[in-house]
Amino acid sequence: MYASTAALIMVVMPFAGFGMANVTVMRGARDASVIPIYLAASLVATMFSGVLLSVALYGGLPIILGTSTTLTLIGALCIAELVFSKCIDACGHAFIAAEELRWTSALMLAPALLRLGGLALLAYMGWTEVDSWAVLFLAAHFLACALAVFVALRRFGFEPFHFEVIAKEWKDGVYFALGLSSKSVYTDGDKAVVGSLAGAEAAGVYTAGYRFIQMALVPVRALALASQARYFATGAHGVGGAWIFGVRMLKLTGVYGFAIGVLLWLGAPFAIWILGPQYADAAQWIQWMAGLPALFAAQTVLADVLSGGGQQRLRSLIQLTAAVIAACLSIVLVGPYGPAGAITASYTAQLFLVGALAYAIRVSTGSDSGCSREGVADTTVKRVRRS
Repeated sequence: MYASTAALIMVVMPFAGFGMANVTVMRGARDASVIPIYLAASLVATMFSGVLLSVALYGGLPIILGTSTTLTLIGALCIAELVFSKCIDACGHAFIAAEELRWTSALMLAPALLRLGGLALLAYMGWTEVDSWAVLFLAAHFLACALAVFVALRRFGFEPFHFEVIAKEWKDGVYFALGLSSKSVYTDGDKAVVGSLAGAEAAGVYTAGYRFIQMALVPVRALALASQARYFATGAHGVGGAWIFGVRMLKLTGVYGFAIGVLLWLGAPFAIWILGPQYADAAQWIQWMAGLPALFAAQTVLADVLSGGGQQRLRSLIQLTAAVIAACLSIVLVGPYGPAGAITASYTAQLFLVGALAYAIRVSTGSDSGCSREGVADTTVKRVRRS
């Protein structure tokens, strides 16, 4: 039940922090002097909302997942992901705003390295209980969080928390959070549905195959993260400026997405060498999903263009619609068709995203509405500095 627990936590995870980490990038990319102000607001918002969400999930997840999931596992994962991971994310986004990506990479890598150490300790001690892993997972994220906050405050300086920043920026933050949450639904929600409707064995094989798609998309996600500040900087006067930059990214990611799709199709039969004979059926699902990287690459760039041009609300509504489509189709199709139904739902959601985002950019290009809230942000910062 670890995978199901983690998947459900990921759905609500973007709301920890009210999306203030992304607001930090949006404002900091256009004026680096405001980064300490927004970093302080992001950290406080993350700790407050993360604890509240953890308490809610600690009480709700046992009802949803059943008694097979231990409270220790739920509590450890909730605090680790919704508080510590999100604080790391807030610090990492501050460095993205400053375009100091080496620090972002280091902060994001730290939890993985510490978790690797935890796995080594598990193997050495001979611990096999999932609760043991959950406690080590929590400890790894706590240490990584403490390191991230120390590094970020040392770089940007300590700025007292000003509630006014959150009060003025919460709408943009919630739109960012809604978009990220919707994204987790149409990318990972099908795993929980397959596990519930098609059985644990089918879910294991399908998830194993999907891991190859996720690994193939790592360069696309890395490029999107590295380019985030540029989208906001070039889109300061509307979607048109962000689109000019986005075209360059679309050419690069489009070629990669198509090429990696071909490689996945051709190399799928060899996946058994990595996964083992018990996952022999995963090869066919990898081939079925080989077209997803190209679609994912396209919609990632198009979505970032809209955000960069100040149309986060429109982007989030499109992503929310895609999440509803993916969830409904998964529920309807997974029962009779198993993983094939989940893949069909994924393709439908991705095709909708590409079409809807492209149309939204077309009608938004040339608009200066992306700056409609810049005055609000400037006024807020001036008041904070006077105080």
